[in-house]
Amino acid sequence: WADFNLKNYSGGAKYHQNIDLEPLKAGQRLELQLGAVVAAAEIRVNGASAGILLTAPWDIDISNHVQAGQNTLEILVANTIANEFSDAPSPYVDLAQTKSGLFGPIELVWLE
Repeated sequence: WADFNLKNYSGGAKYHQNIDLEPLKAGQRLELQLGAVVAAAEIRVNGASAGILLTAPWDIDISNHVQAGQNTLEILVANTIANEFSDAPSPYVDLAQTKSGLFGPIELVWLE
């Protein structure tokens, strides 16, 4: 978030994308791979939570949440309180923790 002049921001951000999908074939799964995330991510598909990721690997099976046709994908990313304290050092915060966001690469991967 520092790239957007928000280096002291502690909180969350929502990324969203509409995607069109073909019907899943029998036995086929669809995995969302987020690449790199700091510090946590909730994945929502068509308004329903598909899961929360707190650590790598930043991959989640979204097969049970998608439908043929248009789907809305949301990724809610939250960081830690470290950014809030980056200009006021605290013994409770490691300033190396201030890198935040969704860094990718983000991919949808069809698995057989």
